[in-house]
Formats: sequence, C-alpha cells, structure tokens
Amino acid sequence: MWVQADPHAIIRRRQFVACVVLTIAVLLGAHLGGLSITSFPSVGSLDAGVTQAALPTVHVVAVGDSYGSIAAGLQQQAPLLTAEALRDLNGGAQLIPGQRLVLDLTSFG
Repeated sequence: MWVQADPHAIIRRRQFVACVVLTIAVLLGAHLGGLSITSFPSVGSLDAGVTQAALPTVHVVAVGDSYGSIAAGLQQQAPLLTAEALRDLNGGAQLIPGQRLVLDLTSFG
C-alpha cells in the first residue's frame, strides 16, 4: 500500500536536491580551479594592486625650499633632472611657502 505523495512536495524535494548537487558541483569546480572563499580580496584591500610609488605625493613648500632641495628629498637617480622637471611642471614659477606641489613620481627619472 503506497500513499499518494503531494505533487508539490515532490517538486520541492527535487528542486532542493538539484540545488544541493549544483552547489557541490560549483564548489568542487572552484576548488579544482584553485579558488576558495579566502582567495578573494576583502573590501578593504580592493586597491591592493595600486603601489605606493604609483600614487602622487603632495609636498608643502617650506621656507627656504627650492626645486633642487625638493628633488634631492625625493631620492631620484637624477636629482638635477628631477628639479628641472618640477620647475617645468610648475611653469617655472617661484615657490611660495605653504604652496602645495603634487609630485607624480612616475614621471621623474
């Protein structure tokens, strides 16, 4: 004697089993592909691909600063060329204490 099961219950059970099988297949495929839950970057490290050297630096001009002294502080391979590049980027303008210079270190040699 078989009891007739509710057709909706059978469909829900099959859907549940199909979801479990699909989830296991996706997780197994990800594992075999070298991915895991911990291999994704966290929200705080989304910009991890940007290095500190690629970010522009801001220099606030102090009393007595010159393009040469700023360039020497950047520790570039050619401080004289860096000083000239700084001067050119600022249109050759005289430095004023308190002035903010944005230094894009990627453009200097």
